[in-house]
Amino acid sequence: MLDVLITVDTEFWPVTSVRDIARDNYARCVLGRHRQGAHGIGYQIEVLNAHRLKAVFFIEALHAAVLGDDLLARTVDMVRGAGHEVQLHIHPEWLSAWPDHPFGTRHGRNMCVFGEDDQAGMIDLGLRALARCGVDGVTAFRAGNYGADRATLRALARCGLTYDTSYNLAHQGGDCALDFDQPLEAPVRAEGVWEVPVTHFYDRPYHVRPLQLCACSFAETSAVLKTARVAGRQTAVLVSHGFELMNPSRTRPDPVIVNRFGQLCRLLSEMAEKGVRTVGFDGLSLTETDAPALPIRSNAVRTGARMVEQMVSRLYQ
Repeated sequence: MLDVLITVDTEFWPVTSVRDIARDNYARCVLGRHRQGAHGIGYQIEVLNAHRLKAVFFIEALHAAVLGDDLLARTVDMVRGAGHEVQLHIHPEWLSAWPDHPFGTRHGRNMCVFGEDDQAGMIDLGLRALARCGVDGVTAFRAGNYGADRATLRALARCGLTYDTSYNLAHQGGDCALDFDQPLEAPVRAEGVWEVPVTHFYDRPYHVRPLQLCACSFAETSAVLKTARVAGRQTAVLVSHGFELMNPSRTRPDPVIVNRFGQLCRLLSEMAEKGVRTVGFDGLSLTETDAPALPIRSNAVRTGARMVEQMVSRLYQ
């Protein structure tokens, strides 16, 4: 049985303490509003539910310390009301809009620039914000920008969480500072939690690509999921964002990505009869194994087809 986690990082930009501006940013980045309609999380939820799929929404919660709980509560209600899972996401950038935050004068883009105590403090703030919105029993976390390190895992364990999914091999050496002896191809126990890596594949020699909606063609995603199932992998973690079906300026939908999302949902619905299920972290069952998972590799045809798709997608930017 392959457990597929469709994960949606749900956040809005830019960081600001001005509520009217924040609401506009929220409408663009989370609700995906544009002149013709909306292609944010509401649209994603509608398509997911039409195909009877489960998704995990990693909802950025530190913004509530700056703006109050109303936007966070709205997002939580949309996700939980539709039967999907809420987990914790934190972007430390929100500290720059919070003059009297409890971490002294420290600011930073990523969790890993802070010490373990400060990271635990931010995680606790996020958990308490979600609890005020009715979400208890949070079990999983993803750091904004994948910017976690080993101290993040220890902080999560201190705060009672079970899973982290900040490890993204394509971001190693950049924002992601989680270090392991070998590239992670499967979940492992580390620092008291399970590290469940974002699934990746090699699209050409020595070049890693994450399994992300806007970064992979449907053919690549389909091949990776089918390979993972045949290889007996426990999990596949896909990444998306609340605004990922939009063009970069958030003014209109990107029909290439919208179509790709629909194809993905149809595929996962069809694969339900072949030992593949979409789950949340609350439904995850992991076992440690000594057998290493082999890397997944694509081919030049699929890579070339994706490049053509990207060229078409740029027409909508």
